[in-house]
Amino acid sequence: MVGIELIKLLGTSQNLPFHTSDLFNDIEVQEIIDSVGSPKLEYDAGNGDHSMTKGFHREGTSFNIDNLSTNITKKLFEEIHRANFQYQFDLTHLLQVLYFEYYPSGKGLVWHTDIGDKSPYYFRKLSFSLGLNDFKEYEGGEISFFIDENYIPKIKLNKGDLLAFPSFIPHQVHPVTKGIRKNLIGFLGGKPFK
Repeated sequence: MVGIELIKLLGTSQNLPFHTSDLFNDIEVQEIIDSVGSPKLEYDAGNGDHSMTKGFHREGTSFNIDNLSTNITKKLFEEIHRANFQYQFDLTHLLQVLYFEYYPSGKGLVWHTDIGDKSPYYFRKLSFSLGLNDFKEYEGGEISFFIDENYIPKIKLNKGDLLAFPSFIPHQVHPVTKGIRKNLIGFLGGKPFK
């Protein structure tokens, strides 16, 4: 059952995605990609036992945030902290590890939220996605949101762009029709919503 606190949050315009263009330059983005090392496929469509993974069609690998340089980590979390001024969540920590994801042609992600009723999903409060390649390198792959009974269509991340949003907001990634979309995702959390 969805708690009162969450119902109140769902009904406010403060839930609009927070978008920062060009947070990282080309050299910094390459440093992030290099820190992943040789990505290996860890998950694909339908992997995992969480019910929200049904219909996922992306590939990726996880890695520890300690692999990133101090400067990159500091810049990332300063901007996420700035984004949280909009949401005012009680964030205490980064959940799990970061994920390097790639969406080859034909892959996308169905409507879903990033929270759930099992650990670690119920600790998630703020999700973020960082674009790792130029949006001219792929077609499709836009993110859409459904907020306050309104559909916000097709935000396309460019290299170095950061998008942060409440983890309970329904969103999707439209299928990539050409090329490969690359991004870094992560989740910040705290005590579960009441």
